[in-house]
Amino acid sequence: MKRKLFSFIFLTLTTFCFAQKADSLFRIFKNASFKDTVRLNALNDCGVILAGTDPDSAIKLSKSYYTFAKSKNQVKHMAKALMLEGMCNIYLGDNKTAKAAYKKALILGREINDQRICASAYSNIGVSHYNTSDYDSALIYANKALDIRRKINDVSGISACYNNIANAYLTLSNYNQALVYYLMSLKLYEASKNETEIAKAYNNIGNLYNMQKRYTTAEEYYLKAIAIRKRTNDLNGLSTCYSNLGIIESCLKNMPKAIEYYKKSIEISKKISDYNGLVIAYGSLGDVYKDLGQYALAHEYIESSMELSIKTDDNYAIAANYNSLADIAVLEGKFALAIDLSKKALKINTDENIVDGIRLNYQSLANASSALHDYKNAFDYYVKYKELTDSIFNLDNSKMLSDAKTQYEVDKKATELKIKAEAEKDKMNVIAKEEKRRNVLIIFSVSGILLVVLIFSVFLYKRFKVTQKQKQIIETQKVVVEEKNKEITDSITYAKRLQNAILPPLSLINNNIKENFVFYKPKDIVAGDFYWATEHNNKFYLAVCDSTGHGVPGAFMSILNSNFLNEAIKEKNIDSPDKIFNHVRECLINSIGSEGQQDGMDGILICIDKQTIRSGEGIKITYAAANNEPILISNGAIINFEKDKMPIGKGERRDDFRLFTKELKANDCLYLYTDGYADQFGGPDGKKFKYKPLNEFLRSISNLPMSEQNKRLEQKLGEWRGNLEQVDDICIVGIRI
Repeated sequence: MKRKLFSFIFLTLTTFCFAQKADSLFRIFKNASFKDTVRLNALNDCGVILAGTDPDSAIKLSKSYYTFAKSKNQVKHMAKALMLEGMCNIYLGDNKTAKAAYKKALILGREINDQRICASAYSNIGVSHYNTSDYDSALIYANKALDIRRKINDVSGISACYNNIANAYLTLSNYNQALVYYLMSLKLYEASKNETEIAKAYNNIGNLYNMQKRYTTAEEYYLKAIAIRKRTNDLNGLSTCYSNLGIIESCLKNMPKAIEYYKKSIEISKKISDYNGLVIAYGSLGDVYKDLGQYALAHEYIESSMELSIKTDDNYAIAANYNSLADIAVLEGKFALAIDLSKKALKINTDENIVDGIRLNYQSLANASSALHDYKNAFDYYVKYKELTDSIFNLDNSKMLSDAKTQYEVDKKATELKIKAEAEKDKMNVIAKEEKRRNVLIIFSVSGILLVVLIFSVFLYKRFKVTQKQKQIIETQKVVVEEKNKEITDSITYAKRLQNAILPPLSLINNNIKENFVFYKPKDIVAGDFYWATEHNNKFYLAVCDSTGHGVPGAFMSILNSNFLNEAIKEKNIDSPDKIFNHVRECLINSIGSEGQQDGMDGILICIDKQTIRSGEGIKITYAAANNEPILISNGAIINFEKDKMPIGKGERRDDFRLFTKELKANDCLYLYTDGYADQFGGPDGKKFKYKPLNEFLRSISNLPMSEQNKRLEQKLGEWRGNLEQVDDICIVGIRI
């Protein structure tokens, strides 16, 4: 799962004379000639300065501060000493001890009715809950603090509360609410020209855009924050920004740069004993080495992160580390271990309601289960992953997938019921033949030997009763077989509804290509062939693909392949057809494991810039082709385009797919098809139709309207096939420029 981006929480303490250095402030405290209040304020400010650079020393100072305040009966300063102790423990990752100190400070604040102390205590208790991934409690305490700060018109405190509320919403994947609160916080800090807090707000807004995969915008905010932090020598802030920039570079697969940023963050975090920062940087660096295939180094850094995350009660990080270790286990072929680790991560994320973590756990479980051929659980996990993905990224087909049954259940149930139906049919035939033979014997016996009939009448009567019972059994079994056959058909028909959910609406194609047709004819109720289309960044994508197999197994593969195409464009922002196919191949190989040597697909993916479509003239297309190639009919001539002779999946070749570019003129017809039509047996000799006759037929009808071409293809197929069975799924898409 993606590492937690380090969002700045706002710990609130009241300080005076903050510009003075710690040693100067401590000398003021030691000078008994100053008033008690001056000495106490100096001690508080000295502790706040030390907390960011030497939290261990600051804790010792907070104890002295508390003792001195108590000796002078200064309850307010006793509360502030406890707040200082809590802040130091937050920096050291000891959230449990910090929470206890804040609660003691809250009691003292109520005792003297100091609203600022109470608000600060509520706010900081919320921070300790946030750090331990209890985001619901974090929101409750942040809102309690906000209510008080609004009553006393504490503008700086209101800004801090807005920020902390936004952090909780961000981690819960409620991006809209998070952005609203971040911007309210930033507006107040900019009005007060508080550079330190402005830098924190910039960092947190950067995190929001990072989580939405808007990496360029996120980087702009991080760099704004770094500029301020270098100017103010904010080491803690610099460490955080470097770690967050490392996460961006990791997502963009710029691994050397990511490693550089993470190591900068680790160096600073060690210097200032920032355990929370080390948890994130160690884990993220481990993820980079995992992606680079350096599993020993990956284990080393992730285990270091796990040790510190357990020490600091950071459940988000614990879950992230379990998930990273699960990913490594999959890559090492240890699928059972991967499932165990993913389930541990899933339990934590479910308990803490970390939605994006739950989503990625389901994806890991689906991949590992598929590799173990546990297709029931694999598809169940995949459906859950797809539901959460659609809810976060607003995909269109989540409602259909949320109601669908698993593909494994359809496949297994269809097979079992078919076997049972055939067995019952054989049994019924045997019983019927036996009954007929016995009835003939009875008739001859009665006609030939009346005396024997009389003697054995009782026996024959009993035999008759047995025969009647057998008839009843046969009738009952016949009804059962008919019901089972209906269940099989209903289940597979429902599977067709599921597959139809992944096919794009024809209106999407019509809105982008005015003249087109889609000739789609599955061999069975469900199919391995599919067509696919989408819009992204003012570009239109159209694909025709042939997944391994047909029927139920082919449909399962087509659902996986369609999802990977969507993931490449919508989630990974990959816009080049060749790179999209490379991504789909990588996802397929990771999902089907080492046993799925033949699983994959052939296909064609074209990309058209929508601005050229609107020009009304010729257009330029880019495309990638795996085993199948597009066919162009231009001025009555057939033009075969180039292709890569390798599938999208495991094969003898694993080269990168090539990107092809072609210029098309007005009235040109472009056809994308699978092998089903050409491989259909028929004609007078029962032979295959083949590709050359298919291309000639397309040339002969290319001047007709697209709807008429569709009808002619249907008519030609029927004439050729005659009474023969359809041998494969068929999919042909034609467009006129």
